[in-house]
Amino acid sequence: MEIFKKAFRCSAPWTYNTLLVYAETASQARYQCKDRLMNDCIVRLSSSSRPGPLNGEWFYDETYSWLDIKVRRDKGNDLMQPVPMEICNSLTKEQIHIVAHSNGNDSTTPGFRNHYCCSADNPDLLQLVELKIMNGPYNNGLMGGGEACFILSPMGTKVAMSLLPKMRKIMEFA
Repeated sequence: MEIFKKAFRCSAPWTYNTLLVYAETASQARYQCKDRLMNDCIVRLSSSSRPGPLNGEWFYDETYSWLDIKVRRDKGNDLMQPVPMEICNSLTKEQIHIVAHSNGNDSTTPGFRNHYCCSADNPDLLQLVELKIMNGPYNNGLMGGGEACFILSPMGTKVAMSLLPKMRKIMEFA
């Protein structure tokens, strides 16, 4: 299996949190951590040189720089190239895009959605219905003429999830 995204663990002296980020290099991971750590906490300038809670909020001492962020590789959380189900070999690129989009694969929480709306006579969607990947077309009367929703079937959800990268530690125990 080929690594899809490298995992890094980052920590900073002004917070006790560690972050898991995905990047190509440690420098890119450090920059992502700086942005996330600075956005996640309320930045306050303090004369103290030690990090800690201030009224329940974290503060940032101006003596620290982004170079103080410690970055370590976390190979156990690497994302590996996806292994799509065999049925994906018979799908077009557009159909794969539709299945992935229907499942919300491009979001931070894949699986949060299960539908795709378009014209009721879309040939790609009708073929996905024939393959039992999608169900539909459904029109509840709220959409304009000719518009419909197609819903991922349980098999369609499995197909969509197979298109996602897998974590290395999950792959080792599967």
